[in-house]
Amino acid sequence: MQNIQVYVHNLAKMMVDGTFKGGVELSYGLKEGGVGLPEDSNRLIPQDIIDYVSQQAEKVINGEIKVPKNEEEYNALMK
Repeated sequence: MQNIQVYVHNLAKMMVDGTFKGGVELSYGLKEGGVGLPEDSNRLIPQDIIDYVSQQAEKVINGEIKVPKNEEEYNALMK
């Protein structure tokens, strides 16, 4: 799930600080906190599933799991 508030907060901070550079693509993934499970996931999702997803997310962040960035990388991974 997207954590759009992370992006909005960082963008506002860059604008206030005068460090915002237009025309640059900003990417917020797991490592940057831009996506993840919603804070109230434990109300609807069993804890063992949350733990598993969190463990896999950590592996993506530290590079143990490489997520394909395009269709070509995905197709190569699936062979």
